[in-house]
Amino acid sequence: ILTRANDSKISTVEGQVRDAVALAVSDYRVEVYTNSNPSITASNIIDEVQETMGDKYTVTVDGSNAQQFTVTTKSGETSDLGDKTITVVIAATGAITSLTTN
Repeated sequence: ILTRANDSKISTVEGQVRDAVALAVSDYRVEVYTNSNPSITASNIIDEVQETMGDKYTVTVDGSNAQQFTVTTKSGETSDLGDKTITVVIAATGAITSLTTN
């Protein structure tokens, strides 16, 4: 039962990440409206994803992959994510191509 409860909490955080990415991509497209199909990288949307996720989480761009970022629980905080890391890979369109939790 505890495992299912923890899995449910992590699924909730994954949903929050998906929503944060969708919102950030939408806002970025509006910001660069002169380009109808802007190329989106993690760096373009990371600040808004962080803002949407809140103070309990740290959102970090992967330095080796411009299309990838991670979400972890901020040091000293407690969250539904626990000690897990969510890794998100986005396409240049802003669509999530991979979301994994380890």
